[in-house]
Amino acid sequence: MDAAPKREMGAGISLDGKGESCSCEGRLVDLHGGPAEGARIGAWSGNAEGFHDVQQPDIQPKWNNRGLFISGKDGRYGFVGIKPVSYPIPDDGPVGQMLGLGRPNSVRIA
Repeated sequence: MDAAPKREMGAGISLDGKGESCSCEGRLVDLHGGPAEGARIGAWSGNAEGFHDVQQPDIQPKWNNRGLFISGKDGRYGFVGIKPVSYPIPDDGPVGQMLGLGRPNSVRIA
């Protein structure tokens, strides 16, 4: 996430203008409940079709739906993204192998 561009608080991260806008905001606090000033918040989401910019470098603008924000003195942060959508899960490679094993009926924690 360090490579993502730093953006101004409240800025939009959707560079292609596609998708339903969604406001993302919050407040970070330290272990004592005080504001966490200067915290780095990395935003990275898929586009309106569920793909990240790195998955479609010839289709999406670089850094589409990505950005780095720094929390303010009050610990607050905010940016405008897009409403999440369903996304495809690749079924090749390690993920495909894992999916091929099926889901266990129960999980045992030792």
